[in-house]
Amino acid sequence: MRIEFCTLLLLFPLALSLKTDFQVSQPQTQVVGHNGSVTIACELRNGQANWTMDTKLKRKSNDSVVCQASTRKSRDCIWRQEVWNRTLFTLFNVQPGDEELYVCELARTSSRPILTRKGNGTLLIPDTTVTPVSLKPRKSQCSDASPFNWILIGLVVFFCISNLIATSAYIKLRILHGKQIEDPPVYVPMQGRAGPQRISDYMNFQKVHPEGRISDKVFIYNPYYSPD
Repeated sequence: MRIEFCTLLLLFPLALSLKTDFQVSQPQTQVVGHNGSVTIACELRNGQANWTMDTKLKRKSNDSVVCQASTRKSRDCIWRQEVWNRTLFTLFNVQPGDEELYVCELARTSSRPILTRKGNGTLLIPDTTVTPVSLKPRKSQCSDASPFNWILIGLVVFFCISNLIATSAYIKLRILHGKQIEDPPVYVPMQGRAGPQRISDYMNFQKVHPEGRISDKVFIYNPYYSPD
């Protein structure tokens, strides 16, 4: 009887520890954003809400603490308690050399026995969906113009030149026509002569002004004209 009691007494802490044991869950991989940030979720499984947990995020390579939920937020890491059993760690300025395995470590410190459990780790991978921006100059679209476009351009240039020539000719004609209107010919009848005369009888007379300037007007007399 005494032996059975001692056996139960020894097995009681083991049964208690098995009843209060917990596990840690975290994603296997996580993609690093193009801005160098990534978020890793550490989740408590089979735990209780009244437990006090110390949650850390460590590097697998050297077991160093990257971020801890019980400390203040730093420039390269922030944490947030999403629900009572889920903590989110967000890392900033992740470099290509930092893409390795990160492990969630949870320690229960509020009740006995004190237990520490680790997750399987989250592997950071780069974002391959971001297409790098090409710095090459874009090919000009003018070289891809079809012959039809060149024909249209030629027709437009031809009509513009034709319109310019026609406008210039019209302006010159208007100027010449205006001079003819300003200086009409003057017919002067021949006094004291009658009868038909030859065409050579037409004479040009130019009126001389007192200043000595010759007028541009042309005087033509008609030998066949007789006053009434």
